[in-house]
Amino acid sequence: MTTARSITVDSAPATPWRNGGGVTRELLTWPDATDWRLRISVADIAADGPFSAFPGVRRWFVLLSGEGVVLDFADRSLTLRPGDAPLAFDGAAAPGCQLPGGPVRDLNLMLRGGTGGMAAVSPGAAWSAPAGAQAGLFARVAGNWRSGDEQRTLPALSLLWFDAPPPGDWHFEPDVPVSVLHSTGATPEPHETPPPRGTAGLALPDGQCRPPEGGAAKRRGGCFTSGWWLHHIPEGETP
Repeated sequence: MTTARSITVDSAPATPWRNGGGVTRELLTWPDATDWRLRISVADIAADGPFSAFPGVRRWFVLLSGEGVVLDFADRSLTLRPGDAPLAFDGAAAPGCQLPGGPVRDLNLMLRGGTGGMAAVSPGAAWSAPAGAQAGLFARVAGNWRSGDEQRTLPALSLLWFDAPPPGDWHFEPDVPVSVLHSTGATPEPHETPPPRGTAGLALPDGQCRPPEGGAAKRRGGCFTSGWWLHHIPEGETP
């Protein structure tokens, strides 16, 4: 079986922010914590305030739970909610962050050099790691990752990571069918945050939703993404 690393959000130490506005849980740094080129983390944002600046870093940001954030960049203002596609931006931009609906939790991918990306898991669709990449899966809900004859069971809110990914198609099957999650608007941590405001719908390839017309599901649901594929091609590697 291919060597992999696995960590849950709850098992990662929480580091308070200096401004008191939240905490970060570092899930993975590569090659090390002091001089990283790759960093994957989950943050709990509890108060309005600016993001930290990361010059020379390409950053991906996606909401896991909560009602949404408003990010104020120098040239634009964006409203993001759970179910929206990951936002990629220059880490030096350090937008201001407002929480119109209260605290949120988010997933971050940061790259210093090289290339990479974050993509929502599409129900039933395969994904494969690009050539020369490190890669993994962040599971928002419990389920099973598989590739060929390999299979791993993942708890909710956990990261599975391969420095040398197994080739071929990857799949992630949630323990609870995605259709049920869509219809209920469920979240993996209902005891911590309310379900996101919005409409129930069908997952699209980019992680966004197509809401149904009216009905109870529209009133109570939220777009649901079961996880995200992550990858990093280190500088100097040929994709």
